[in-house]
Amino acid sequence: MQCNASGSGSAPVVDCADSGKACLEGKCSSGCTPNATFCVGQTLHLCNSAGTSSFPITTCKASQFCKEVGGSASCQEDVCTTGAKSCNGALVLQCNAVGDGYDTVEDCTLKGKTCFAGECAEITCGNGKLEPEKGEECDDANAKLCDGCESCQRRMLLNLKAKDALVCTPAGTPKSSKWTLELWVKFDSLPSIGDTYHVASRTDKQANPHLTQAIDLVWKDDADPATSGFRFRGLQNANTWWTTTSVTSKSNIKAGTWNHVAFSHDSTYLWLWVNGQPEGVVKNLLAVGTYEPSYSCLGNLYPGTNGHQSPLGYVDEVRLSSSVRYSRPFQPERRYEPDADTLALWHFDEGIGATAADATGNGHVVSVTGSAAWAVDDCYGAAAGGAACNDGVKAPWEECDDGNKTAGDGCSASCTIEVDGVDCLQIFENSPATPDGIYTVDPDLGGPKKPLDVFCNMTMVGGGWTLVAVSSDDGQHTWTWNNRHYWDTDTTTFGKLDELNRDFKSGAYHDSLVSEVLFLHYPSKYWAHYGVNSYGQYGMAARVGSVSPYCGLAANTGFSAKATKWISTPSICDNKVYFNPQDSQWEKCADLGDIAHTWGPAWNVKVGSSNCLTLVHPGLKSSLGPNSQYPAYEYSPNQQTGAIGFGAAAQANTGQYGKGENYMQIYVR
Repeated sequence: MQCNASGSGSAPVVDCADSGKACLEGKCSSGCTPNATFCVGQTLHLCNSAGTSSFPITTCKASQFCKEVGGSASCQEDVCTTGAKSCNGALVLQCNAVGDGYDTVEDCTLKGKTCFAGECAEITCGNGKLEPEKGEECDDANAKLCDGCESCQRRMLLNLKAKDALVCTPAGTPKSSKWTLELWVKFDSLPSIGDTYHVASRTDKQANPHLTQAIDLVWKDDADPATSGFRFRGLQNANTWWTTTSVTSKSNIKAGTWNHVAFSHDSTYLWLWVNGQPEGVVKNLLAVGTYEPSYSCLGNLYPGTNGHQSPLGYVDEVRLSSSVRYSRPFQPERRYEPDADTLALWHFDEGIGATAADATGNGHVVSVTGSAAWAVDDCYGAAAGGAACNDGVKAPWEECDDGNKTAGDGCSASCTIEVDGVDCLQIFENSPATPDGIYTVDPDLGGPKKPLDVFCNMTMVGGGWTLVAVSSDDGQHTWTWNNRHYWDTDTTTFGKLDELNRDFKSGAYHDSLVSEVLFLHYPSKYWAHYGVNSYGQYGMAARVGSVSPYCGLAANTGFSAKATKWISTPSICDNKVYFNPQDSQWEKCADLGDIAHTWGPAWNVKVGSSNCLTLVHPGLKSSLGPNSQYPAYEYSPNQQTGAIGFGAAAQANTGQYGKGENYMQIYVR
């Protein structure tokens, strides 16, 4: 509201609900989470119980920075000293003004130099003379990769092939209720039927240990030992041996190849990622909780015990973080650098001795025992001639490598795919001020599927939405019963990004992972926002296809709205969206002559004297087109009777029929 010039009254100037926000102190604002703490610069604020205002409670010290994690904030000790410089290879890094990380300030290779002690210095690496005073750990007089000495820095890994090989942390390993544990691992062979390779474990003690969590490589098919996958197990209670819930990777792991495996936990869900791709998710995995082991170990705790073989392979780059690192497909890095979320990081580059240092400087040194041995880092299977960026050979940690440094050709000079992001949500999270528009995304991030252009809605209902489909009364019969599998298995795409008021389907409908769906109706701009319980593991097509056609309503049918903006009318029975419902008129789904099943999304609306306890004529009255009664038409030969989802029931289809003025856009994120 804005006061008029005379001060005699006020009038509305903007409807904050259009952007999914509330009016707070005269501005459209997302407000704050009731009773939660958050950062405003270096000051901690506390939100009031209503979520409408906040007040400062403390200011972080000069040696601290304010950090938000999981809806709460705290002052944490600086990761680095503001203004201090250091090196990352040939890059000069400088600690930022907050003290929570480093910014790259100079690339010394542009001067034909290297970085030493935070400054560009003349290159002497490669002269065969070890110069520790210049930061050299080795000097083998060559510039080869994958030979254990790269840029005069040791590059090693651990060989855990022996049955008694073991690497364990000391008591007091860092703790976190949200965490990501990741590592690179290679197996020389796969476990036989009935056996397990322990990769990593957490135990209650070092002598006669009792496992509480474990990451294994396991056989998945009694008839085929080649079907091996990663698994995370958690005990349900300390007194029940291996009474567990678990999550196991979908794809099979091959012997003799390097794989990156990551597990992330956010207090509710546990995700499994293999080589940057989502492989599994489980809710409420018991005994996961806080990553809080007395001891964490790599290798076999039970050498020689039946059913517990050694991992028979190699490990490298083990990182434990205090955050959920991954929510979308990602390209695993060959080597990590510590940041504010890194609790512990082991490069295993020592090459000698019985301990491995924690690269974070937090002092979590691990012991290397038994027959564990050091080995040369072989670039995770990349040939030495293909391990460098721009050499024309894609290494496991590169998104692409086209053999040149030319920008704008799809592969950047740093061997990353030249796209705006994995999806619109990632683009939005990287830059919340990004406007609505067309962007290039790569849903499988360097995988076999090609990048594609999509329309991103960055302003409605929190932003970050990828448009995947449009159903319109544009005079065309596209979303018909005959074409009902456009909604699940048929990968046909159609329409244009510059005609988003007409029937449209993007490749992102199948390829972009979905946790939430937004249905946006025009011309009313009414919307309904849903969580569809896929935990970011499926595309919209797979999510719709996972629901078998059903008759009638039950407690487990449909997905309840997280929020809606529509005018509630007696015709709208509830706020749920239903996938693939059948016409349950007379509480039957048999063909009585006027049956109107549908496919894809539909809503429960009142038809005639129906009582909202069954879905009546969804194909005609509440779908986005498919109607089994008239299989070649959207809704019916007279398309004007079409519902446009909840549009007709909400009395929102006020546009001219057949001109593409009444339509529903479907977004995912």
